[in-house]
Amino acid sequence: MAAENRGAGQRAHNALESQRQLQEQRHQIVENRRGVNAEIRHEHWLDITGQEEYVNPHTGQVELESNQWKNRWQSGNGDVVLSNDPNYDPNHDPDAAHTDYKRSG
Repeated sequence: MAAENRGAGQRAHNALESQRQLQEQRHQIVENRRGVNAEIRHEHWLDITGQEEYVNPHTGQVELESNQWKNRWQSGNGDVVLSNDPNYDPNHDPDAAHTDYKRSG
């Protein structure tokens, strides 16, 4: 009788542990979906507003800029040069105010 009670207790413990693991997995799925949906909403907002995220090459910070340009450079003091010409480099432009431009990515 004692062995039967211990077995029943162990089975109940195993069932509760399985339920806890399933609940944790469901929670992880819900959190993952929330993150994915938030990312989708953000990308949609950027598309609607005509913006794109760029990494400032001087600070490493993410910044927003128009998505209408193929090339973007930024100087150390924050000046931004936008161009669709793949051969243009503001560091070689005599009319540019600086020569420390770095391409944003």
